[in-house]
Amino acid sequence: GAGQALDRGIASRQRRGSASRRDRHERTDALISVCDKTLFLPPTPAKAGPAPLFIFGMPGSGVALLGNLLSRHSKIHHLGLQPVFSRLLSQQLGRESSRGFDATAFTQCGALDFAELGRRYLASVTTAAGKNLILCECQPMNFQLAGFIARALPRARMLNLIRDPVDTCVSILGHAGGDAGLASHDPGGLAADYLDYQRLMQHWHKVLPDRIMDVDYESLVEKPEMVLRVICSFLGIRYASTLRM
Repeated sequence: GAGQALDRGIASRQRRGSASRRDRHERTDALISVCDKTLFLPPTPAKAGPAPLFIFGMPGSGVALLGNLLSRHSKIHHLGLQPVFSRLLSQQLGRESSRGFDATAFTQCGALDFAELGRRYLASVTTAAGKNLILCECQPMNFQLAGFIARALPRARMLNLIRDPVDTCVSILGHAGGDAGLASHDPGGLAADYLDYQRLMQHWHKVLPDRIMDVDYESLVEKPEMVLRVICSFLGIRYASTLRM
């Protein structure tokens, strides 16, 4: 009965899909093409200053949970779930920030002034009280923008939440809103989106070695202190007792 109800709910949302499966696949292809190793050459020196932290992953993978846990650390300034980087990136492209990114937008990103984008981002999120803190933005779909984040903010570090694929997709299908950039109305399309996410993350790890740390959601839930200690080491800060659950 529950399965039949889910089928009816999914069918009623079919028309909400903003892009076809082919369009979404081409979007990933465009990202991989634009963000090859040449985008990061010559290497941009990481000057002293704020070292932002970006937490991302497929929606439903525990991004908000990890962000809330790390916000307890005195060295981390949590920005919440506001999509600051994607908004500024859209503005620099001259497009509406409410629209999802497509292959054309990602291709245009190759000609951006990333140094200016980085300065605008830091000016937007840095407060007088937070100059010596790690600025933390939690936005699931930022996994698409990891290459641009790394180029604009050379000192940025990124955490990628990984959860069991079936659990992740069921969580997305179970929420009526869903992200406009994913096939939240179509199980088959969503499975293809998850494969595109995995393909993109493999590319990021290849062109951005040591910049992104994968965090296993199940391990975070089962052994939070151990995982949070490893994360703190990755970020270059000491583990704090305030992180204990």
